[in-house]
Amino acid sequence: MPERLSARSWFKKRKWKKLLEGILETSPDVKGIALGDKKGIFLEVKKNKALSDSLSAIVYPLSLENQEVIKVYLWTEDRETSEKYFKNLVSFLQLWLETEYSRRAVTEEALDRYREISFFNHIAFALNSSLDLREVTSTLIEECRKAVPIAKYGAVCLYDKTKKIFKPIAYFGEDIESITEKVTETYLFKEIVKNAKPEIVNQVGGDLRWNAFVPQIISFLGVPLSFSGEALGGLFLAGTSPFTSLHLKSISTIAAFGAIAIANAVHFLEIQKMLEAVMVSLATAIDSRDPCTAGHSRRTAQYAWALANAVNEDKEFFPNFSFTKEQMREIYYAALLHDVGKIGVREHVLNKATKLPSSRMKIIYLRLKLLEKAGALPSHFKKAEEIYEKLKKINTSGFLSPEDKEFIEELSKISFEIGEEEFSLLDEEEKEALLIPRGNLLPNEWEEIKKHPVESDRILEQIPFPESMLNLRTIVRQHHEKLDGSGYPDGKEAEEILFQSRILTICDIYDALTAADRPYKKAFSMEKAIEILRKEAKAGKLDSRLVEIFIQKVLMQK
Repeated sequence: MPERLSARSWFKKRKWKKLLEGILETSPDVKGIALGDKKGIFLEVKKNKALSDSLSAIVYPLSLENQEVIKVYLWTEDRETSEKYFKNLVSFLQLWLETEYSRRAVTEEALDRYREISFFNHIAFALNSSLDLREVTSTLIEECRKAVPIAKYGAVCLYDKTKKIFKPIAYFGEDIESITEKVTETYLFKEIVKNAKPEIVNQVGGDLRWNAFVPQIISFLGVPLSFSGEALGGLFLAGTSPFTSLHLKSISTIAAFGAIAIANAVHFLEIQKMLEAVMVSLATAIDSRDPCTAGHSRRTAQYAWALANAVNEDKEFFPNFSFTKEQMREIYYAALLHDVGKIGVREHVLNKATKLPSSRMKIIYLRLKLLEKAGALPSHFKKAEEIYEKLKKINTSGFLSPEDKEFIEELSKISFEIGEEEFSLLDEEEKEALLIPRGNLLPNEWEEIKKHPVESDRILEQIPFPESMLNLRTIVRQHHEKLDGSGYPDGKEAEEILFQSRILTICDIYDALTAADRPYKKAFSMEKAIEILRKEAKAGKLDSRLVEIFIQKVLMQK
């Protein structure tokens, strides 16, 4: 008898016993009443513990779906009178059984529907809680493993269009990689994926499509993974115990949700690759404006990623801190784009390799030759060529010594007359440029360079970054800020500066120090750059903890 028709448990003994006792009290000719089924009597009431052997029971069968489920037993001395009386009772019991059966059927259907919806919700939430392809596929195979615990092996395999092979992404079971390689080469697995039709084969040895020697597998369950008509791959479960149609239904349901999640993850991955390619191209284009800084943004991004990862692994300074994958990606992209604002800096300022351009130096040289020919050079100066050679060295030097400063000051005092007009050997603009103490930029040019973080922020404002990258623009804007407030463009201090910005600052400085052929200096060695970073940290400009992690966990591990 089907379980849903087993009505014995429906009769609450206390409740029904009282009902039967009441009937017994109002029926003087009735000696006993009982309820039973095929297993025997399960509820009875009697006036006497021992009924007379001469009394035989009248049996009234009750049925559901044309199957007998309960019997009503009646012991009486007046059979004819009692039968008429008990017809109403039997009709009542039959009606009650049918009503109770219908109620329970509706309840059971509702529960089944609730369990099904709960199962769908669980699977949908589990598979769509991440856009990481490996996390999605790992969750998928784990849910399949839970749904079919008899499976010893299982794998999610996606089709690689380039290599034209199935690549296992997530799996379980001993020696599963070797097994998966063989399984995905079988005609059976390929046919399941191609036809998008799930299948069970409980004796793989008898299936001609099983063209593989895998002694560990007797039973096989395969399900395609497809979305919008596109075959993404397939998943399989295998083992030695036979699979059932219920297993296939459960796995097919899970796979349907899994295919959607995988398609979303693959699409997201493609967007990420495209976004990164665009950012790398943009960073390369910006860097290429200045041949001396080519590759700077990409190197800085690699340093920033490595330092952020080192922070995640650090147990000394940041034992309870960790960047998420999204934050790691945000730092990387911010580093790639940190100099995008330099697109607004004038070419001659960005690429200024000397204090004065060669055209201005040639004019100064002509003035010197003119003074020399006229015998107007001061007596303590030698030939014009020697003066010019020294000027050329000052013009290309990144640092102005006190002696060089004195030399320029003295030259600027030399003047000569042509007709009635007086000229200086060095005009005010040339003097100002040659007296730049460090680098090649004039104050107004340096201010133009210092605006590039703001310009970067303005440019990036036009890009609709996802919510996971809401700090990217701030990281970029703050990458020249210093903890003591001496940075730019906003003079932020300490806690006002994002932790991610502090990471980018250190990486940007290090690459700038060690980059070859900068126009205003030669590349520093790693040792010298480390010395400078530590000096800046000691002065309270850089985060000393991050500096040490960068040195110990990034640079020393190279």
